[in-house]
Amino acid sequence: MPRSSNKIASLKLGLIVLAVVGLAISLFIAIGPQAAITQTTDRIPVVRSLATSEYAAALGKHSPGVAAQLERDLSAAETNGTAHDLRRVTLEASLAAYRVHALALRNASNAHYDRMVEHLASGLSGLSKEAPSWCSGAALEPVFRVNQEEFIPALIDEIAAHDAAYAWALEWSEIFLQIQSEAAASPVQRGARSAYDKMILQETGLSLGPDQWQLALQIAAFSQAEGTDYATMRSVVKGVDLCNMGLALANISRRLPAGPKGRIWADLMPEIFAGNAPYALYRVNDYFFLDPA
Repeated sequence: MPRSSNKIASLKLGLIVLAVVGLAISLFIAIGPQAAITQTTDRIPVVRSLATSEYAAALGKHSPGVAAQLERDLSAAETNGTAHDLRRVTLEASLAAYRVHALALRNASNAHYDRMVEHLASGLSGLSKEAPSWCSGAALEPVFRVNQEEFIPALIDEIAAHDAAYAWALEWSEIFLQIQSEAAASPVQRGARSAYDKMILQETGLSLGPDQWQLALQIAAFSQAEGTDYATMRSVVKGVDLCNMGLALANISRRLPAGPKGRIWADLMPEIFAGNAPYALYRVNDYFFLDPA
């Protein structure tokens, strides 16, 4: 049965929400308007917060090599740095752990995938209620003012400067550590992705309703901008609602049957957490692209 041209256009461009929000996960895009840490040039003693200590302990259990480097960096920051430096090196360690252990997510269970998606949705739902202005891509636009080489350090500094964002990022990272360890210990074996998975994902997208189609067009614009240049991305990101993207992601994932859901996330999540954004975007475009009738 022929589909409407608007629906075809939306799906053809992608419902890129899966990849874009995935990138938001891997880049810690979860910031809110809490009071920033006060930084000063005066030397005062700095100590690890409870959140930092708990994450360092979790890292030691699940990723000893990364934890050893973090311990050295924390000790140096305690001696010569600031509270902001302690947070910054901890966030950098979490990114390192993502890269080291990302492939383990290929064999995670559907329950693991659901836990990660629901944690993201819960955080973004709370943000949309408590500080909706920060759901707008415009709130992140200043971060895009830096060049590509400085983008990740600038984003880490932004997260480190906000209490709630830092706590959320470390909680998310601890969940990742637990899941990758469990997946490595008890791997789930799946077949390769298939045309059936693509068909089911497209049908799920088509069932989302008109509001989600508008969101899909916004996400598609971001997808087209990604990988071009940062000036274009700065312009496009202003029109994107990050909270809606996260909630749409959870909605899609909840509706997928177990088989396609597992194979799709096994394909995408390792690449997202490894920072392989181009591949993730390419795969999502392929999943949602409607072949000519």
